[in-house]
Amino acid sequence: MLQSTTKEFNDYVQPNKALNSGEIDANLFQHTLYLKTFAKANHLKLSAIGETPTLGMGIYSKKITALSDLKSGDTVSLPNDPSNLARALQLLAAQKLITLKKNINVATASTADIVTNPHQLKIKTLDAAQLPQSMSNVTIALIPGNYSWNAKLKPSKALALEKLKEDYKEVFVVKTSQRNSKFGKAVKAVLKSAAFKQAIAKSEFKDFDKPASWQ
Repeated sequence: MLQSTTKEFNDYVQPNKALNSGEIDANLFQHTLYLKTFAKANHLKLSAIGETPTLGMGIYSKKITALSDLKSGDTVSLPNDPSNLARALQLLAAQKLITLKKNINVATASTADIVTNPHQLKIKTLDAAQLPQSMSNVTIALIPGNYSWNAKLKPSKALALEKLKEDYKEVFVVKTSQRNSKFGKAVKAVLKSAAFKQAIAKSEFKDFDKPASWQ
């Protein structure tokens, strides 16, 4: 049986650096696109060994109960790291609140990718960990699933939820050199097992998006 000790981080930077340095053996917090972008930019040799059920980004508010209640000039808070900012911008576009340039680059996404903003929404970018707290000061906040979950925000209360692309589902990550180690193989076996799928189906995570391989 796998036994582990969990170490929590409060940003998106340290978990990969800690893994690369050997401070930890694995991490689970990021999607494939972020992993590829961050590893390349920081010259890290890290690899995903399996997908896990994932809660998508949601639009949450303490001030309105529907996106149709948005008023001209309302303030929106978004995550400031490029990968999650790209997701947030695309979610706003999917809700027809903005339009974007075609094929925005997830590695360099910014508010400059917005083509039209008919509601004249004021965009405020913040560290993702600060987004739940920002809800008191903005009309809507676009919050990645891990942070909304930690803040006890119910997905059913979101004004809109992201339809996750496969590259945005969370992955279990190890050092590339450990992909086929005893530990790596054991984790892969667990992630693919019927017992794991059944455990998720009976848990509070049952409504999370599932890996495509589970279909």
